[in-house]
Amino acid sequence: MVRPSLSIALSLCAVASAPALQAQSNVRPGTDISLSSLGGIDDFGRSGTYPNGLNGCGLTTTACNVGTYLTPWRAPMDEDHPMIAFHVVRIENDRLEQISTYGGVKHGFASTNSPGCPVTGTCQNPGTGSIIGINCSDTYGAGLNSDNFWLGPSEEVNAFLGTWTARGSLLDRGFPTVSGGAANDGLRSLTRLMADSMGPIGNRMALRDADLGHAGATYYYAGYYVVRGEPEANRGNNLAHRRISTSWSGSSWNFSHTDSNHHYDSTLNRWSGALVTSNANGGEDGRFYVAVKVTGPVQGRYHYEYAVHNRDNHRGGASLRIPICTSSQVWNPSFRDIDADPNNDWVFSRTATELEFRATSLKQRWNSIYNFAFDSDAAPMSTNLSIDQYDAGAGAPWISVASMGPSDARSIDLGAGCGTPGVPLLTTSGNPPVAQIGNASFGLSLSQVAAGSTNLFLISNLDASLPLGNGCTLFADLSTLLVAPQVTANGSGSASLALPIPADGTLDGGRFTVQAAEVDFVQGLALQAFDLSNGLTIKLGVLGQGCQ
Repeated sequence: MVRPSLSIALSLCAVASAPALQAQSNVRPGTDISLSSLGGIDDFGRSGTYPNGLNGCGLTTTACNVGTYLTPWRAPMDEDHPMIAFHVVRIENDRLEQISTYGGVKHGFASTNSPGCPVTGTCQNPGTGSIIGINCSDTYGAGLNSDNFWLGPSEEVNAFLGTWTARGSLLDRGFPTVSGGAANDGLRSLTRLMADSMGPIGNRMALRDADLGHAGATYYYAGYYVVRGEPEANRGNNLAHRRISTSWSGSSWNFSHTDSNHHYDSTLNRWSGALVTSNANGGEDGRFYVAVKVTGPVQGRYHYEYAVHNRDNHRGGASLRIPICTSSQVWNPSFRDIDADPNNDWVFSRTATELEFRATSLKQRWNSIYNFAFDSDAAPMSTNLSIDQYDAGAGAPWISVASMGPSDARSIDLGAGCGTPGVPLLTTSGNPPVAQIGNASFGLSLSQVAAGSTNLFLISNLDASLPLGNGCTLFADLSTLLVAPQVTANGSGSASLALPIPADGTLDGGRFTVQAAEVDFVQGLALQAFDLSNGLTIKLGVLGQGCQ
């Protein structure tokens, strides 16, 4: 079913209920490395048979030193060098998802200190490849960025501090792990022969055949430079992305650019209609980007889609918590991470006032995008959501986010209806489908009734809860009944009632209750055979906003 589009995006606020903010512990003032160019992407290894194969990919990146600090660019096993992470996303069916596996990072090993940075000033070549000079550039081709000799697991990196420990790393241990003390002495054990023995994937970023070549989908690839001691405020130009097309040649995938240049910041920014903002855990840990988009309502339900991108938060995400009104209902919660293992999927739960998606065994690690979705009868409204931190460590236990969520219960569902063979469904309608003062388009919609049936809309001043037997409950209070208009259903089994709200400010803050009855025949108000819809309490005006 196609939902009418209502785009909702969010803004993030500072960490709430947190201790006093601390400065980043290892800042090197003046450090500012920019990902100045994203070149081609290609596959360098393949396992499996089309269309069930896996493709190990790499992409070309160019870094520029646009700061004032001579940034170290030393080869491992020296620990002071940049690392580069990669990912690919797909936008399809109005949903942005990461489709690349959780690949490794490329360890930088030397700077060419070339000219050509898109900044004012000439390259100040330091005369050594162990430093990138001011206004100098360094390019790694897609082949080098996918070379398992220079790749290591992302989990070994603290992306917030930009640090990596050589001792005990994959480059130290080798593949397979060497024997004795050589596996933990901080010296390289991983040889070229070992790297080549890792096969077509190893620590490369990998893409599944099944995720590529979808008609109507758009694809973006991204790179991110992790630099030791770079101030968090200077990292907006470390992360860049670019749109590509994908096509199968019969033996391999072809990737080609469909835009002229790269774009900075998170790939979430390419999700049309979703406003994206971000927040870090003060000066203690890295940044999450969050996007939210709400569509609908369709039959009284809004669809909420969230995408959360952990750029460089080392402690990782443990949960996404979203406030909700006690009276509001939720359907169809869903979660998606970036692997194919259902055993580590996050679980959904609800309390009276909060929705929670929580990790069971796998945190949301840096350089990953997770998806969360659900339907609700509550309209979107500004609220504060929370991302809990997974690991213990310095900083606040959660990051508080000023966002949008199901926090506007303009119509409160009083309970389910009853009927055979179908149960009538009563929802609000209009543009918007809320009882704002002066909303001439407001109305009620009834669906899932028989074509041509007679239907009464019971509108009362108060609500009730009168059991009638056979699972039926009367929610409209007949003693305060205001009106009971009769409407004939159309051939599709739906009926509607226009209920324009007067431009009368004295109505603000009021409420009324509605319920519909599909009847076989009527004698006055004595319903002889009927099905009942769910009941709704409708709140009027702006004073009815929120969870009041």
